[in-house]
Amino acid sequence: SCRMEMESASYGTSHWAMSEPKHLVLRNVLNDMAIFTHLNPTDKRCWRLIVRGVQKLEDQSIDYPGSLNLPPDSDVFIKLLKACFLQACNITRKLAKFGLLGQIEFAGNNAMSTGVQNPEVIKLGTEREPWIPHVHIILRSTPHTRFLGHPYCGPLPGELFDMRNGKVPWEEQEQTDFQAKLSEFLSSDDSVLLL
Repeated sequence: SCRMEMESASYGTSHWAMSEPKHLVLRNVLNDMAIFTHLNPTDKRCWRLIVRGVQKLEDQSIDYPGSLNLPPDSDVFIKLLKACFLQACNITRKLAKFGLLGQIEFAGNNAMSTGVQNPEVIKLGTEREPWIPHVHIILRSTPHTRFLGHPYCGPLPGELFDMRNGKVPWEEQEQTDFQAKLSEFLSSDDSVLLL
């Protein structure tokens, strides 16, 4: 039968997973964890957001390395993933009031592989990409929808959203503007932060 192995690579301090995300739109810091919501930096389709969970240490500092490549059945991974889903549900509920349908997906495809020497092994985490507790929010709407001054870009509702193919890059000013407006929009409602 199949078994799982966790990547043991050490990620340098300059790796994206070792710090607070760029393009942050919402920060929810709790007693034992932090939940970060940020724009997908490489694809503007469907205004895709990523909600990522990170545990905190006893001294209340954020434990980036200790939140990577956790076994998917570990208490810490499950606790962080549940918080990510709840945060994503709160965000999609708020955005539904504005006609945006939020789809929540737990993927992790970039950080999975089968074992080279043993095809019965699923390897979680790679040397380049850690396995982290996170979910994607894919916002669906109609072609003529504008949200926070930005037009909808992406597949129509009912069509497949492929995370790997068909990416549409952000223009720098467009991304900065949308990030600022979405951050203000989400931060103005405490119900989005309830976990």
